[in-house]
Amino acid sequence: MTITQWHTYFDILVDKYGSPYFTTNEKDLLFNRAQFKVLDGILEGEETQLQEELLRNNLRVSTVNSTGSGIITDAAINASINAIFYKIRRVEVGGVEARYSTLNKDRTNSFKAPTLDKLRYGYNNAGIYILPATTYTNVRVTVVTEPTLVAYPATSSTMPEEAHNLIIATAVDLAGIATRDEVLPQLNQLNK
Repeated sequence: MTITQWHTYFDILVDKYGSPYFTTNEKDLLFNRAQFKVLDGILEGEETQLQEELLRNNLRVSTVNSTGSGIITDAAINASINAIFYKIRRVEVGGVEARYSTLNKDRTNSFKAPTLDKLRYGYNNAGIYILPATTYTNVRVTVVTEPTLVAYPATSSTMPEEAHNLIIATAVDLAGIATRDEVLPQLNQLNK
């Protein structure tokens, strides 16, 4: 579906409710925000085949090296995938998957403390850090990239076709139209 079609469907849905007119730029802003909301919704679910299919255009694998203290910078990941990553999905070092954990108590708990067999990772202002802190080579970081920001009429979304209707519906919801117009009759019934 093209961005022109997104705008057309949005206008049809908005006009159906007699709502105010939105400019092209305003609709693009709503669509771009909706893409991130839809992407977050997809990522909240379990890792399933459907989730992988919905993320297929935005999944990238970066192979990078860490600093001596186990830090991988965001810039290194972005340069490796030639895009801007949005969320980390998986971190693997030499076939060992690192689990996400930033709790300090996990570092001192002998059962949960990071070891070379049980790696942990977290985030700080430098980027991703892997524990135990040491130099890691060929770290595989699977990331979800930011969706391409849409702009009428040329720039299309990188989100798969299956997510387009959900993005349009989310944009209408973000505009406050569907929620307001669906709830108002119910409120009027309650007040009778």
